[in-house]
Amino acid sequence: MFIARRLKLNATLAGDSNADPTDTINTKNLLKDFGYYQEPDYGMTVYLDQRLFDGIKKFQKDNNLLSDGRINPRGPTESVMNINLRKVNANQRVGLGQRPKVILTSTDPGGPTPKPEPEPNPKPEPNPDEDLDKRIEDLGSELINH
Repeated sequence: MFIARRLKLNATLAGDSNADPTDTINTKNLLKDFGYYQEPDYGMTVYLDQRLFDGIKKFQKDNNLLSDGRINPRGPTESVMNINLRKVNANQRVGLGQRPKVILTSTDPGGPTPKPEPEPNPKPEPNPDEDLDKRIEDLGSELINH
């Protein structure tokens, strides 16, 4: 599993531009880990393919971005990918064979903002000493009252 610390494109990644091979492979790996790119049977390559652009468009659509299949350096798609990376790296909830949860919502035209996941309400662990102290206190009260 490839979970990068940050995606930083050297050039625009699009079907009508000369893609940087490092950008291509890093983006494919990232989209694969986010569940938006299916690695071909022949393996991962530095060459542009339709699966890559389909994955970019789906990621963009799911994150309320312009779904044009383009990623510009420091553009909205790269920024949202980095938000998701920070979330995954901070939570460290991704195990082998799992996909990170990409939960983003857009509340304003400026772009998506992270939607916090609800925290589970942990049940307090029973404290045997507190239970024993309470029972002793109750027994002491009963003895005094009798």
